[in-house]
Amino acid sequence: MGKVLSKGRARSASASPPGSPYAEEKAHDVDNARRIALQPHKHQELGAIRYNFRGVGFEAAKEASAASGKPLLLVFQEIPGCATCRNFGRDVLSHPLVVEAAESLFVTVAVNNATSGDADARVRDAFREPAWNNPVVRIVNARGRDLVPRVADGRWSVGAVASAMRDALGSRRAPTWLGLLADEATSRDNGVDEAVFAMYCFWSGEYVFAAKEGVVATQAGWYDGNEVVKVTFDPRRVRYADLIKHGAANSAADIVYFLDDAQMEVAQRCAAGRARRFHGPIRADSDPKHALRATPLRFVPMTSLQATLANGMVARNRYVTLTLS
Repeated sequence: MGKVLSKGRARSASASPPGSPYAEEKAHDVDNARRIALQPHKHQELGAIRYNFRGVGFEAAKEASAASGKPLLLVFQEIPGCATCRNFGRDVLSHPLVVEAAESLFVTVAVNNATSGDADARVRDAFREPAWNNPVVRIVNARGRDLVPRVADGRWSVGAVASAMRDALGSRRAPTWLGLLADEATSRDNGVDEAVFAMYCFWSGEYVFAAKEGVVATQAGWYDGNEVVKVTFDPRRVRYADLIKHGAANSAADIVYFLDDAQMEVAQRCAAGRARRFHGPIRADSDPKHALRATPLRFVPMTSLQATLANGMVARNRYVTLTLS
């Protein structure tokens, strides 16, 4: 990766002795770049992230990455941009947990890819990114080398960005809540299914299904005179048949309501005599996430998966804060 140099200089600031004219000029450039970057921006394309640097401060951003050990998160955006760029800024770069992850775990750099002959253009060219392009997110190390594949080409979703963040940080550095965000958002991007089960107590039913890998959300309620739980799940991570078996093993599948013919076949095979057609809707419980609502955590904003897991963990007196940002 070639260096993007301030004002066309052919040497780095680290090579200049303290007090030299170039080092003083470089320090001025860095301070100015930080001042510009940290000013609140009004560009919808950049979302709600408070960026550490803009293109003019890219060399300083690399130094900050090296000093902190945090990867660089570069957002290449067309400003002003098309609807795709604006929607990406509004829907992805403004998601509260994406913003928190970006600001706390990365050194962030915003690059306008709709310019020429300036620092933004030089950063864009150094990464071989096209001008006037749709959004691109690159996560690189302090030397500018990619840690994960670029997020681009139609993968403009919370799931894609959160997954890239998690993978770039690695399992030892990525917080649990970021992994949960990546899992849930990716599941919803790819499409989720629903299942409905009746049991003696829907609060207990929620705790049971919250512990099952691949479950994204639970909802307690009433249907056909029974206490039921509607389970939203990722069929790529857990099979419907496995949900039935898990519920039955934990007294949470007294009745298995199937939603379509495909589920009917599985339910009749796995829960003979307990399978019934679901016609909906469910009347929601007036005290949702009962265990969680009994704690101060009820005031904490959470995604569906966070709330589902936290509710089950509170009920079992387990340490819950790792699921939260």
